[in-house]
This record gives sequence, structure tokens and C-alpha cells, in this order.
Amino acid sequence: MHEHIEVDATLARLGGDRELLKELFTAFVEDVPGRLDELDEALAQADLHRAERRAHSIKGACAAVGAVLARAHAANLEQAALAGDAPRCAELRDALRAEITAAVGFMEAF
Repeated sequence: MHEHIEVDATLARLGGDRELLKELFTAFVEDVPGRLDELDEALAQADLHRAERRAHSIKGACAAVGAVLARAHAANLEQAALAGDAPRCAELRDALRAEITAAVGFMEAF
């Protein structure tokens, strides 16, 4: 396992298809940073329902590419938003952004 991505497990789930994994990585790199911006906007507007939906969406994208730690941060953020805990959401958003930034760097170099 790479520090940010479970490459072997994800490849196994994809039947060893490295090209498909590269396609998933490309889609993630093109899409998820925009979802993070939408999450930031929702939190800035104190719209925790929308923040919860964005976190849920990011969680699914992270699961698809094997970004386990980012997925965990997104899941925790989703739960914090459901609980109405805006300060915790902001804290988790920062951790999520940092982990996704690191994962994107790995994916771009893959």
C-alpha cells in the first residue's frame, strides 16, 4: 500500500487492469478538487445539509480509487455535518483537503 492509496487492493478489485486504474485516477484528479471547493462553499454558507452531500460524494470517489484515509476523513465529515457540528466539519475539511492533495499528487505521478 502506498501512503495515500491502496494500489494493490484497488488493482485487485479491478481485475489487475492498470489502464482502468489510471482512468479512475484521472477522473478523480479532474473531479474531486471541484467537489472540495463546493464543500468549502457549503461550509462557508453554514449549509451543513449540502456539506453532508458533498462529503458523501467525495467519500464515494475516494473509495473507488482506494484513498482509504481520505475516505475516512470524508465519512467523518459527513457524520459531523449530519450532527450539525460546524466547527468539527471545518477541522475535518482541512484534514480531508490535505489528504486529497497528497493522493492527487500520487495519482498524477502514477
